[in-house]
Amino acid sequence: KVQEKDETLMILYNYLGALYNRLGKYKESIDSYKQSLSFSSHSNQNIAVVHSNIGLLYCDLDKYDEALQYEDMALKAANELIEDTISRKKILSSVYNNIGVIHSKMGNSRMALEFFKHSISIDVELYASDNIILAKSYNNVGSTYRELGELDSALTYQKMALEIREKAYGVQHP
Repeated sequence: KVQEKDETLMILYNYLGALYNRLGKYKESIDSYKQSLSFSSHSNQNIAVVHSNIGLLYCDLDKYDEALQYEDMALKAANELIEDTISRKKILSSVYNNIGVIHSKMGNSRMALEFFKHSISIDVELYASDNIILAKSYNNVGSTYRELGELDSALTYQKMALEIREKAYGVQHP
């Protein structure tokens, strides 16, 4: 019962952190995320999610070193999960994508590309080829190739993203 209560509190504080972040109340967001971690157990996959959320918050604040530290903690927590579940793979894909975003914002396009591609390698195992999550991943890779001046590769990935989005939403979607 105590562990179940702690997990519920952890999830609720994580949600509060996300809401504060969306409201632009960053101090309250970080405090809520950290409060969430105070209810964690060592085997809880939510630890990875909360660390990743903190990493994204620091990225939004242009504090990239802190962002990478928290994403690294998220990666470590996800890799420590014993079972190789779909949830674990989704967390890993998300964290690799987030690390790619951080490196992209730092101007480290080659490093970003590596992490985006690692995320895609997991996504293609998890999702159907027309899943919108893959479109987001392909778009990240295409945008990074564009930043690197590798326009043919950028075009290939952007077309893949567009094809999935058109299939999901239709050609006339705004």
